Amino acid sequence: MPDEELHRDACKRARNLSRKIRIFDEEQGIDVGRVAFGLVRTAARRNGQGNVPALRAPLLLRPLVLTSRTAADSDFTLAVTDEPELNPVLVHALDEHYGVEVEGIEDALDSAADGITGMALAEKVYARLAEAAAAHGVELTLERGVVVGTFNYVKLPMVEDLANATELLTSHDLVAALAGFEPAKQALIADAGEFRTPGVDELDPADEYLVQDADSSQHRAIMTALGGQHLLVEGPPGTGKSQTIANIIAGAAATGKKVLFVAEKRAAIEAVLNRLADVRLDGLVFDLHQQNASKREIAQQLAQSLDRVAKEPPVDTDELHERLVASRQRLLDHSRELHLRRDPWNISAYEVRAALLDLPDNGVPGVFRGARLHALNAATVREVERRLKDFVELDGLRILRGDTPWANADVRTEDDVRKILVELDQRVRGRAADELRVQEDLRLHDVEPAGHPGVAGATGGEQARRGAPRVPVFQYHAGTDEIVATPQADALHKR
Repeated sequence: MPDEELHRDACKRARNLSRKIRIFDEEQGIDVGRVAFGLVRTAARRNGQGNVPALRAPLLLRPLVLTSRTAADSDFTLAVTDEPELNPVLVHALDEHYGVEVEGIEDALDSAADGITGMALAEKVYARLAEAAAAHGVELTLERGVVVGTFNYVKLPMVEDLANATELLTSHDLVAALAGFEPAKQALIADAGEFRTPGVDELDPADEYLVQDADSSQHRAIMTALGGQHLLVEGPPGTGKSQTIANIIAGAAATGKKVLFVAEKRAAIEAVLNRLADVRLDGLVFDLHQQNASKREIAQQLAQSLDRVAKEPPVDTDELHERLVASRQRLLDHSRELHLRRDPWNISAYEVRAALLDLPDNGVPGVFRGARLHALNAATVREVERRLKDFVELDGLRILRGDTPWANADVRTEDDVRKILVELDQRVRGRAADELRVQEDLRLHDVEPAGHPGVAGATGGEQARRGAPRVPVFQYHAGTDEIVATPQADALHKR
């Protein structure tokens, strides 16, 4: 373009158009880039069903290829490919809304073989189209011009199939139920009520064909689909829908069934194909959605799949399935024993383990064994809990100021506590040493209490023969704040 400003504007438009074409190709696998020759227009009109809006649609379409000539997308090359075609959406709209049946227009398109192209060909086709429309009382006008853009009519064949399959659709309970037909809904409910999805632990491994991991919910969806039931599987991205579909396809193929898998976006198809390719089952798939595939490539794909199937050796899985059943039974037995409630507490080992995890880290000195453990049943524990609760509610743990020697203690920090514990430890150790000396003195010296002559001598002699037990009178556990008082040392020295 000689004008630099026009060139920049054209490159900007081409860049945006190229991005849109690429997005449709990557996400939906369809080619929507087209060059439109001529625009057909009609005036708004009213028919028996209401107002029909004005029509403005391309007349002829040719596929477009946009190629960037620079890395910065500052220049593009536009090229048209294949032969021109009459806009099928225009034909459908004229037939659906205006009652115009277009026939014989293809003959006008044959003029392209004679070198007539572009707007000249569009005007020739328009003349035939306007003649057919006039026969039905519809006036058309042609807007001359060439337009480049995205034209997506990939769903038109589906629309035409639905329009031609009215009787087939109305006879299908599922379609009728989706349309709100109440008897069809009740028929589906009755049919589903008779179906029972086999549990994951009830299936014979020989009847299961999972090729990807599946949890319980995915397994239920797979078995429901393979059981011939209607279902809808919903889930956010990353919840295993593609692997579930791959399992359904593999299971259906293993039982001699065919599966039609369709998706709005190409990425969804690729995800399932990759799942099947991971387990070398991609040969089961005939990809009708692939782009730029020639007839030769499609024939080669079919030949390779047939050749692979013919060469697959038989697989002996009897021993593997026996080991699987045995392992599954061991797991079921373990789970049953783990959750079985037992006497006298009527709780399971799993519940005991969960309760142990809730216990504090402090050690419990008391251990119950044998008959005492059996006697300590749930009723006894509830009674102890009730009494302890009553004790607390009656202020049994309440300590009034002045009732304890610690009431006036100036202990405010953790360091103060440590100092007191050290001092108490030293005093306790000293008191324990005094007690041992007193016991030694009592063993070595006979003490005759007043009014009871000879008693001390007899007992002292017995102690001398047997040896006085050296049992500590005072026990102190570091790290606790409980101190058990003992008699004063001077009282123990009294004779």
